[in-house]
Amino acid sequence: MVEVTFTISPRVRAIAAHRPHELPFAEYFRQVFWSSGVDLPDDFDRLMEEVCLDSLELPAGEKAILSLHLPAEFVILFEPVTHSVQFLDVKGESTRERQNVSVIFDKDHAANAALQMRPGPLRVVLDNRSGQRVLPGIWVAGHQLHDLLGRRRPFLTAKRLLTNQTFRDILPDGDAGRRSADEDHQPDIPVH
Repeated sequence: MVEVTFTISPRVRAIAAHRPHELPFAEYFRQVFWSSGVDLPDDFDRLMEEVCLDSLELPAGEKAILSLHLPAEFVILFEPVTHSVQFLDVKGESTRERQNVSVIFDKDHAANAALQMRPGPLRVVLDNRSGQRVLPGIWVAGHQLHDLLGRRRPFLTAKRLLTNQTFRDILPDGDAGRRSADEDHQPDIPVH
């Protein structure tokens, strides 16, 4: 999926999305990761509390430990900055014995097989080797999360955007990243 987002230039007005490395967990998802594509409900903050079991901000080079109780549901440990993911298939009889999972965040975001876990206590060791702040969260992949992600806003297809005359006038074919000196008076239009 390709998403093109237009935003205001920082030279015109500064907004929080210009500094994504400073956004708190929920705002990073709202403004950067899901952007304008997901039609977020008015009770987004309440919904985040229900579908996200725990989250934290982990600076570059830091380690952290999360302790939580796993429900008998499919759970996803997801980090939106590096796009790292660890699936936890939680089922079976509950246990009182603590289970352990270790996750390393780096630039490779290697694919991990789903781990079979049992409902009960979980200790998650997180190690940030990515060189940047990461925002890991542990999500219940139930109907509430699926309903949230299924709420898509109407969108403009890439074909319609690229064939739109105004867009082509502003960013002529092949010149999307280049500007001549006489065009510097035009406002910047970031394309993501």
